[in-house]
Amino acid sequence: MALKILIVEDEVNGQITLKNIIMQFSSEQHEVAIADGVQDALRVTATFRPDLVFLDVHLSDGTGFNYLEKLDAIPFNLVFVTAFDHYAQRAIKFAALDYILKPFEPDEIVSSIEKAEQHLADKNLKEKIDFLFQQQEKNDKIILPTQDGFEIYSLEDIAYVMSENNYSIFKTRNGKELIVTKTLKYFENLLTNSSFIRTHQRYLVNVNFITKYIKGEGGFVIVLDQELPVSRRKKEALLTALSNKFLQ
Repeated sequence: MALKILIVEDEVNGQITLKNIIMQFSSEQHEVAIADGVQDALRVTATFRPDLVFLDVHLSDGTGFNYLEKLDAIPFNLVFVTAFDHYAQRAIKFAALDYILKPFEPDEIVSSIEKAEQHLADKNLKEKIDFLFQQQEKNDKIILPTQDGFEIYSLEDIAYVMSENNYSIFKTRNGKELIVTKTLKYFENLLTNSSFIRTHQRYLVNVNFITKYIKGEGGFVIVLDQELPVSRRKKEALLTALSNKFLQ
């Protein structure tokens, strides 16, 4: 299925590279349009009506977020494009939105196109974008995808995250469990500046929920009346984090 694809990117090299990947690696001959800024993107969107937008975070006259804010609706698949930008990546991940990093990997581009070809548009995209705007730099809440859509949780309500193969199981303050199809490593990187610490190969724990530490080779922590293991390699970092918490 041929798509209308809009590239919103202010760097000429980025425009050319992304367009060449689309044309060379896609199984269909897609129609590609290019915009280099917020205002140009709004103009092209109104006339071109894209099925898929690759949106750079930083543009010549603003940001990709500014472009989205000015749209009344978002009737297309959306993939953010960014170089290494810790703030932008964290914000996008907290909102459970799709993104790719520069330099571009053809497989990631093709995967995004195939998703759009299969009409797998995110039906919750507008709500996720609204969440992104509301959060701004706070990052005190997170969207967790579910089979039916998504749920929003405050980080202070998440007690720990447990790894189960390539899934992560979130355990909340009230004992609820939520299974998410991303690895524990993904969430460890995402929550690195929050109150979460990796205590074991299988566990990422909110230190605010730790009520007791039990000595041992690595030891154990008590969270929600459950005994969770601490690996020997993680023990020192955990004890430091706990000390810092009680010294605040």
